[in-house]
Amino acid sequence: MSSPEAGVRAPTMTGIGPSIAAAGGDAEQVFRRAGLDLNAVMDPTRWIRQEQYRRVLELASEATGDDCFALRAGAAFDLRNYGILGYATLNCATLGEAATSLVRYFGVMRKGARFALKVEGRTASVRFRAVHGSPEIPRHEAELALARLCKGIRNLIGADWTPQRVHFAHHRENGLAEYEKFFGVAPRFGMDSNRVVLARSDLQRRNRTADQRLFQIMKHRLEALLPDREADDLTLKVREEIAESLSEGAALTAVARRLGLGARTLQRRLRDRGLAYNDIVEQVRREESFRHLRQDELQISQIAFRLGYSEVSAFDRAFRRWSGTSPLSFRQEARRGT
Repeated sequence: MSSPEAGVRAPTMTGIGPSIAAAGGDAEQVFRRAGLDLNAVMDPTRWIRQEQYRRVLELASEATGDDCFALRAGAAFDLRNYGILGYATLNCATLGEAATSLVRYFGVMRKGARFALKVEGRTASVRFRAVHGSPEIPRHEAELALARLCKGIRNLIGADWTPQRVHFAHHRENGLAEYEKFFGVAPRFGMDSNRVVLARSDLQRRNRTADQRLFQIMKHRLEALLPDREADDLTLKVREEIAESLSEGAALTAVARRLGLGARTLQRRLRDRGLAYNDIVEQVRREESFRHLRQDELQISQIAFRLGYSEVSAFDRAFRRWSGTSPLSFRQEARRGT
């Protein structure tokens, strides 16, 4: 089955059915209501649409009466159920190698969302976000993803590992004790992203059960499975990195470094494609502003900050140039149309 524009490979859903059953729900009925056969997750090559994946998580929470269902499903996560990416991760020599592999190869398992690793000072963070231009990550998927991430880290370097911080973009007021019990720290909700923050030194911690020969075999297979667009399209990668770092200014040197290039090399490669870096930044800001204003409950000032503007007035001027109207008027009109 060919991959959809946004979706997941079936192994991504492995474990959700048993978690539903363990919580007293009817897994077959949940999957059926989402338009899926429960046996669909047994085919490792099958792609499932993003809407169906997210619908299963919503329905699972309803069917079990558990608003924390995604957290519990993530806590039961087994990397071995995550297909080839899971086995590759289990055989990485260090947590840093595992995190780098997750970022590079996540597209083999998931379209429409990605992980990004950022190392700064004494900390590192792994962020889970929608691919540029896609809808924001809903709360159930965000909670499942970060719970699985932390469970996977514990599988690699020890069950006693605890993150420094856990951030969620959505708001939550109940069940907070459950989250603190699992993560080991009280997550912060209503933040600017979904991310796990850990000590930079954690990246050097070794996975003592790793088999590097097996990892190399899996890595070779993952390289072959990488979508052509993700493997070769420099422009897409640049846009993704810019979207990831808008709030920090999306500096050319920083984006180039994360892509493993020098600033001049990146500029030259873009120029060969008839593109200019600053023009791409402008395009991404414009598209992200429309998306935030249509989908988010963020204040205009918060959106301005996320887009890298130090003052709301600068964002207002830019938005009027793009759309002919103010951000507030655009949001009000968009809501009237829904």
